[in-house]
Amino acid sequence: MNPYDDHDDQTTFLSIDLDLYAESEYATVDHPDHYGGKNNEFEVINVIEAWDLDFHCGSVIKYIARHKKKGHPKEDIDKAIWYLERYRDQCLED
Repeated sequence: MNPYDDHDDQTTFLSIDLDLYAESEYATVDHPDHYGGKNNEFEVINVIEAWDLDFHCGSVIKYIARHKKKGHPKEDIDKAIWYLERYRDQCLED
């Protein structure tokens, strides 16, 4: 059982200790800082959705946006290029 939820079989809601959650690894799943954070209007997910990007182009934006924030800038740039080249190749096939 997840230590951050507090429910029994007869309870249908999730109760979370927010202080405990903020210090957990789960906090990095929802609006992580390396993608802009929750209060940033340019958070990567918001940009991808606003621009109606498909998976490949959204992945390019994601890796470019985070490349200086996760400690592996070259790897993230390489991933962005990989997705962009794959998208380009698919466009050429159409």
